Amino acid sequence: MGFGLGALLYVVVGVVVAVPLLSIFRLLFGANVSAPEQIPGGLSINAKLLTAFLALVLAPITEELFYRGIFYRSLRDRHGVLVGAAVSAVLFGASHVVDAPWRDVVFLQTLMVFTGLGLALIYERRANLVADIAAHVAFNVIGIVIIFSTR
Repeated sequence: MGFGLGALLYVVVGVVVAVPLLSIFRLLFGANVSAPEQIPGGLSINAKLLTAFLALVLAPITEELFYRGIFYRSLRDRHGVLVGAAVSAVLFGASHVVDAPWRDVVFLQTLMVFTGLGLALIYERRANLVADIAAHVAFNVIGIVIIFSTR
């Protein structure tokens, strides 16, 4: 269930949110705003394997343990679902910084805020951190496949 919800989250964030958000960013900041490169091109096979491990194993486990398992739950228990989801999502988004022009970085971080909101809602709905980790893995699998297959 978690893996399927993560795939659905990728579609929602990657299409439903990203397309209009990109238009808004281009209106505000100029036509040269785009999603930044999150993984450098020209990686060796070993670097690709390490990147895949980090994105598909280490990041989902550590980020979900911290952002949803500890931070979101603590905020939710004290201030409710809305505050917990919003604050943990903003911090999740803020942690996704890449080396790119600031407008592109803010665009990516905004998309990651929506991703963090979705992951918080998945966690709230499933009441299971394993399902949330699986959703995060699915989200990253799709991203990695797209990134590696377009180079």
